[in-house]
Amino acid sequence: MEKIRHLLLGTSLAVAVALAGGSAFAADLPQGVVSAPPPAEAGGSYVSVFGGVALPVTASGNYGSDTTFDAAFGTGYIAGAAIGTHFAPNLRGEVELSYASHNVTGTLTVGSPGGSFTTTDSGSLSTLYLLGNLWYDIDTGGGITPYIGGGAGLAVIMPGNFAFGSGGASFNTDAVAPAGQLGLGIKFQLADNMTVDLGYRAKGVFNATLTGTNGPNATSVHYVEQTVQLGLTVGF
Repeated sequence: MEKIRHLLLGTSLAVAVALAGGSAFAADLPQGVVSAPPPAEAGGSYVSVFGGVALPVTASGNYGSDTTFDAAFGTGYIAGAAIGTHFAPNLRGEVELSYASHNVTGTLTVGSPGGSFTTTDSGSLSTLYLLGNLWYDIDTGGGITPYIGGGAGLAVIMPGNFAFGSGGASFNTDAVAPAGQLGLGIKFQLADNMTVDLGYRAKGVFNATLTGTNGPNATSVHYVEQTVQLGLTVGF
């Protein structure tokens, strides 16, 4: 029994000496080495998918040398995806690929030296957008995050049997033009790496030229497409 008591006492002394030595060694180290936490990260990367309603839009431009036009398109849809990353706690950049499509409402207003008149057009207009976006997230300290921002890039305009009245010019050839957007929205956090995004976008297409058959080209074509969309974002 006496041997066991001496053994326990010796073991306790050895542990105490080891702990004391470890504490002294830690005290000799630079303070930053002992207590500095891991570096904070601005955020990770993410992917998002979205879809929604594309509001009615009017495409305007020149038809031939002395005629202008305003072609009305009805309510359509938009669908797309984006991949991005956080540059800072409140700033993120992304690349977006989206597609919007509308059918013609049948209204075409034409202006010429002889006056303006309304006629009937037909077909559809679709646009494929490739945009680089920058979004600023407004930190509210909770699970709801408003944001605002925009982007710039290119649009591929895809007219589908778009025709100016009966016997007029028709447009079926794709065209590429500059594009940009402004937007805002609210993100609702579902989990640490998942949010639902309710957003508004105004996408503009500028200075496009549509090649016409049976008639002149449509030049200086421009329009602003407004969309309301719902998306899901997953971080990784």
